[in-house]
Amino acid sequence: MNTENTLGVLMIVKNEEKHLAKCLESVFGWVNEIVIVDSGSTDSTLDIAKKYQASIHQNLDWPGFGKQRQLAQSYMSSDWVLVLDADEFVSSELKASIQKIVLSSDLDTCYEVNRLTKAFGKYIH
Repeated sequence: MNTENTLGVLMIVKNEEKHLAKCLESVFGWVNEIVIVDSGSTDSTLDIAKKYQASIHQNLDWPGFGKQRQLAQSYMSSDWVLVLDADEFVSSELKASIQKIVLSSDLDTCYEVNRLTKAFGKYIH
């Protein structure tokens, strides 16, 4: 993305080889940075992250979700941060909305994203 505001993706992961590629593919090439904090993966999670040029950090001493996210945020240099879980991905519609916001919005604004969640084989609206 070539704008004056920058956008980064922040992720906390552990053993996410099943989901990570789809997630990173949905943001790769249009965000300015991808920061991943790994909590001790023993699968191919880190190899997958490297393919998408992610900035990878490890914290094996799990301090809890909130503290781990704060640590991940400390590695970010972007103006805007999109926090994703490894099993989430950005649709083309969401991508367009995010790009519009990053181009035109004030940095003192916070947004939330509606999620379509699937649990026990059913979507939760």
